[in-house]
Amino acid sequence: MVFNYSKDSEYHTQINNKIIPASTCNTTSMIMALKQAGHKPIFAPKGVQPEDYFTNFLLLHPESQTRMKYRYNEYVKDKIPAYEVHEMLEWGINYLMTEAIDTFSVMVEMETMLEQLSGGCGIVLSGLFPVRKELWGHIVSLAGFITIDGSKAPSFENISHFIVDDPRGDFRTSYVDVRGNNIIITKEEFLEIFKYTEVDTHKWAHIISPNVGNLTTDI
Repeated sequence: MVFNYSKDSEYHTQINNKIIPASTCNTTSMIMALKQAGHKPIFAPKGVQPEDYFTNFLLLHPESQTRMKYRYNEYVKDKIPAYEVHEMLEWGINYLMTEAIDTFSVMVEMETMLEQLSGGCGIVLSGLFPVRKELWGHIVSLAGFITIDGSKAPSFENISHFIVDDPRGDFRTSYVDVRGNNIIITKEEFLEIFKYTEVDTHKWAHIISPNVGNLTTDI
C-alpha cells in the first residue's frame, strides 16, 4: 500500500531558484517539508520564493552571521555557507516561523521517523547519492513509503520502498530529468544513501512538527 503524505502541487524544484540554484537543495527541501507538515512560509514577501528568502536570510541576516562566527566558526574557516549547516537550517526555520517547529538530530531512530511522518511531520534527510559513478552530497524531503502488506501501522520491516521529493530531479538519470516529485527508492537504497551514525537503525534528520489545524494526512 502506498502512503504518500506530500502535497504534490507544492513540489519545489531548486532549478528555478534565483539564489544559488546549484546548491540549495537544503533550503528547498526544508520548504517542502514545512508545507507537508501543514505550515505556510508566510515570512517570504509576495513574489519571492520562500526557499530563496530562506537562503538569503541565512547568508545575510546579522544574527545568522553572528551565530556562524561564534558558534559554528569551523564552518566559516572551511568556507561552508550557513545554508549548508544543519544546525543553521534548524535555527533559521524556527526563527522565521517564530516557533520551535524543527528539530535536527544525527540520531533519529527509523521506527520513530515513520511514526512521526505518519503523524503529519515533515522530514528532511541528507545523504550521498550515486550520480555518474560519484557520490553527491544532497538533501531531500521524505514524502512517504510503500508497505508490503498494507498495514495501517507500518514498521520499517514492513516497508519495501520509500518516496522522496528530490528538489534537483531524478538521481537515476544523473539529474537529466529535473522533475523529482515522488521519486521511489528501495529500502536498500534508503539505508545506503542516507547518513547514519554508529547505530545502523538511526539517521540524520530534520523533524518538522505538524500544524495540526492546517494538516491533512490523506494518502
